[in-house]
Amino acid sequence: MTEIIKGSALRERLVGRFAKAAEATPVEVFTALASAPNRDLLRLIGEKSPTSITELAGLAGRAQPNVSRSLNTLVMTGLVEVESDGRRSKPVLTAAGRSKLEEIGPTETADEELPDPPQRSDGRALVLPNVQMQAPSPEEGSSDVVPGNVVLRLPAEGGPRVWADSGSVDLAEFATRILNNWWRMLYRRSAPFHIGNFYTQGSFAGKFGVSVASTGLEIDIVDTSNGFGPMGMPKSVLSQPIESFERYLAVDLIDPIVKCLHRTARHDRPLESMMNRIKEAYSYGNDGIFCKTAGALGLSPYHLSDELAGVLQSLIAQIADDSARLDFASAMTVDEIEVGQQWIATELARLGESNSLLGLNEIRKACKPFANAHGQRPYERGTAYARAVRNALGISVDASLGGMEGIRRLMGGEHPIILSGEAPGAMTAFQSKIRDNPSIVMSDRASQSANVFVLCRAIGDFVAFGSDNASVTDLYTSRQAVGRAFAAEFIAPAAGVIHMIDAEDVPIARVAKHYGASFNAISRQYENNYRM
Repeated sequence: MTEIIKGSALRERLVGRFAKAAEATPVEVFTALASAPNRDLLRLIGEKSPTSITELAGLAGRAQPNVSRSLNTLVMTGLVEVESDGRRSKPVLTAAGRSKLEEIGPTETADEELPDPPQRSDGRALVLPNVQMQAPSPEEGSSDVVPGNVVLRLPAEGGPRVWADSGSVDLAEFATRILNNWWRMLYRRSAPFHIGNFYTQGSFAGKFGVSVASTGLEIDIVDTSNGFGPMGMPKSVLSQPIESFERYLAVDLIDPIVKCLHRTARHDRPLESMMNRIKEAYSYGNDGIFCKTAGALGLSPYHLSDELAGVLQSLIAQIADDSARLDFASAMTVDEIEVGQQWIATELARLGESNSLLGLNEIRKACKPFANAHGQRPYERGTAYARAVRNALGISVDASLGGMEGIRRLMGGEHPIILSGEAPGAMTAFQSKIRDNPSIVMSDRASQSANVFVLCRAIGDFVAFGSDNASVTDLYTSRQAVGRAFAAEFIAPAAGVIHMIDAEDVPIARVAKHYGASFNAISRQYENNYRM
């Protein structure tokens, strides 16, 4: 039976034990405040100044025996003392307790309006999820339901931001679904994950399905209710760096729900343990690598057979670079991953030597001082590297590369590049090293211009990232965007395209023929850059 401590007995016990508080070590204080309920009590004592332990229990929404145990811990570590106030025992903060309260910050409250979102490095606002909950009282039963709303503040052209609301949902269930799919949602790139339906009011009233899709560097929040945008991708509503999204999921969505369950003495352990397991994986490098790789394949890392775990370990050993491996895994299904690895091994053994580009290492070294591409958006980075390579090779903006053969000679290849059969999954080419020289094996795309574009994407990936092993895929990830931008600018520089069309009045079809590019590629180069 749970002991209920009250009256003078509690006061005498706490005051008596407080004499030992000076012996508390920094480690003991840290351990005490690692508990969310203990931190909540410290905040309540400091901010609400309860006149009794009974009042403190009411403010915390917890049973008095539980509050007494937490309070005892805070007293033992010298953060709280209990004063006698007539027949009451009043908890107050010590000087050490006030200092710690300043460190951990005030109680988080739900404002009527969200604060202005933080800014990205490129100056655009981050629009982040926010939870608004109606905490049930402990008397309502033992249900784990936490009613509330998930809210997004969306950008709107020519007007204020639009509030999008999930409506009343069970936040505990919502958080559990997020945690169960954490690794797949964040690391399977170019693969939207549906998180729910949202509703807007006013002139923007409507319902739309919200999904999140990882590009590698960022998380796009996309609207999947009104079809798809260009290239078959969902229409992006907003985006933010993946690190910000991870932090907000953990700190601003999961943690408040866990705290709510704590306060109402409900069953919070499953949510808390899932979040802790995820945090531990990030803390241990190899575990995090394994979990991310499993997620990129659309798998949960916690429910794998020994055979599948072995496949993942083999992939991690084969492609050491994190971003290259996650792009490759995201381009495959579970059934395709071993076939993909075998295709790479077979084609490199067959064609790796003859397809080596012996000058590419030196080209990469030569162009780096010119690129100045650190921190730029993917398309800007790819474009900068393409211009740097052309500059290093002394190729003018109006000069054609000369197709596959011309590119092979520019890159120091000694033999014609031989094309392979269709690659598995969404992979189109793979770059590796043979005797320390970059080598590229690639599928035959059935047209000369398409093959040239893929070859240049692989070259651009190596120039930008320098990975020993990396794939070119049909996915739309941040890394693949670098390669696409490199290929577009390397094959047909925007300055040359615009000059031929605007100054020389050359038709787009003839410009495409001159550069050995497709009509659509030249059109996009002109449309994307004509304002330069």
